[in-house]
Amino acid sequence: MQSRPDFIARHRHKDAGMEQTIVMGCQPMATPELPADAPSWSDVPHPPTDDDGSVVVIHVLKFAGGHDSIGEMTNYQELAGRVAVPHGVRLDGWFSVEGTIVGDGRSWSQVRFNAFPSKKAFMAVAADPDRLRAQRAHRETALEDTYSMILRPTINRLVESTGNTHAQR
Repeated sequence: MQSRPDFIARHRHKDAGMEQTIVMGCQPMATPELPADAPSWSDVPHPPTDDDGSVVVIHVLKFAGGHDSIGEMTNYQELAGRVAVPHGVRLDGWFSVEGTIVGDGRSWSQVRFNAFPSKKAFMAVAADPDRLRAQRAHRETALEDTYSMILRPTINRLVESTGNTHAQR
């Protein structure tokens, strides 16, 4: 197979993709509890629709050293949660990173999977002035590096695989 011209032609795409690949060994960690009065996805301002279905936002985080990064991130989470919960955020799974298996040499602290009923709901949270103030005051000082990605998974078994009971839709 490796000598076939069609395979060789496509293999360069795999190599290019692997240059940007990060594989981390992670362990599930506790997530903050969803408030008892959190609305169901059918009752939020931007519920899932056929044209705008649910999304999962993945945050890969590296905490900054030298100051209270975890405390700053906790402050951000509490303030951002006040904005995000009414829009339907669910914490599908948060993971502590034990090590990077494949990557570019950087180490990471956590990976978080946050679900939203729609991209419009996520964008409403992202653009909220109170959340933006909290981001500047707390999140930006807590983090040394971060990646965020918005995905529309076709199969999502993360909640059931981690036993997270806080993520009901």
